[in-house]
Amino acid sequence: MKRTFVLLTVIFLPLLAEAQSQSFKIGKWTEIRNSIVKELNRSYVDTLPVDRMERAAVNAMLSELDPYTVYIPVEEDEDLQMMVSKSYGGIGAVIYKPNVDDYVYINEPYENSPAAKAGLQCGDRITAIDGQTTLGLNASESSSKMKGAPGTQVRFHVIKVRSGEETDVCITRERIHLPDIQYSGILSDGKTGYVMQTGFTEGVGEELRKVVVGLKE
Repeated sequence: MKRTFVLLTVIFLPLLAEAQSQSFKIGKWTEIRNSIVKELNRSYVDTLPVDRMERAAVNAMLSELDPYTVYIPVEEDEDLQMMVSKSYGGIGAVIYKPNVDDYVYINEPYENSPAAKAGLQCGDRITAIDGQTTLGLNASESSSKMKGAPGTQVRFHVIKVRSGEETDVCITRERIHLPDIQYSGILSDGKTGYVMQTGFTEGVGEELRKVVVGLKE
């Protein structure tokens, strides 16, 4: 038992020392960084571009690791959610913007989406979003203004395609999920299943499994 204990101690102590050394280095590095920022804030000749400095410092630090470890600010979380799970906070509609000097048109509201529940139809024109005209905005800028945290509201000034009536429509955003499985069915031979899959985001495996089980049944 003594020999075993001594052996474990000899192995464990270097690991402990290495962990303490790593913690010491991180603490020292953090202290140096804070000291530099404080000194710059106190004596730099001009106003510090803090936001730009922060992003550049974080990106430079992570560039020493690997291509897959990245920093995503909270304001870009919607883009991350869209990339990972094809979901976003919004009204649930495809829009069309002919050019920056024209209004936004509703092209297709998703079934049971907030846009559909609010009565928006294909061809309806959105002339303003939260009081700001859509003239001068491109499609991406218009889409960004429609998106937001689920539960928040967005107000549109709409010209209805059928009646020409102008009205204000207030819509509560929801979490919108775009499925990776766009279509599934049995071909005309009656025994071949067809699945059209357009993405590989989170949860698609379970989604595909349910579709295949349904086709088998």
